Amino acid sequence: ERTVKKVSLSDSLITVIAHNADQYSGATWGPDGRITYTTNGRLAQTPSSGGPVTPLTNLDASRHELFHMWPVALPASKGFLFRSVVGDEVKTSQIEALSTATGQRHVLVAGLFPMYSPSGHLIFCRDHDLLAAPFDVQRLALTGPAVRIVSDVGVDFNGAPLASLSPTGSLVYAPGGTGTSSLVWVSRDGVEQRVTDST
Repeated sequence: ERTVKKVSLSDSLITVIAHNADQYSGATWGPDGRITYTTNGRLAQTPSSGGPVTPLTNLDASRHELFHMWPVALPASKGFLFRSVVGDEVKTSQIEALSTATGQRHVLVAGLFPMYSPSGHLIFCRDHDLLAAPFDVQRLALTGPAVRIVSDVGVDFNGAPLASLSPTGSLVYAPGGTGTSSLVWVSRDGVEQRVTDST
């Protein structure tokens, strides 16, 4: 069973927060002390101390939605950004905004892996590039077109860009094509012997 856990930095105590979490779907700890994650393809929320799970989204059959993932809590608990996968292909992704006050959601832009910058921008990935669009947190709406800020960003096996944005707005990423991997034997002394060539 996949669970959501938190670890205390003071004593390394591990606490299980929620059960039945979807794999590789992300989670976010909001300013209101609640954790939002994905379960059964839908967003759900629970207190960071554990407790009742509150559903936040449902899959829209009329839009052929497959799942919701990678939630991002917005400042002042205004709402969330998340990725919705629609249609017959997993690559067909949209970034949506969900209002905490009304529970309403709407599509912002085609893309995946949303991030929020304190500069007032939505950062997201499309075709291995990172783009930024001005975003009004109060209205949960884009206020201008998206522009490319980084080209050819590396992605993991799940299609997520190898990038992260700090609360202060610092962006770190791995360029595409820079990662290598190979299968190795490792002895008990830590000596590596390559089994396959790097890819």
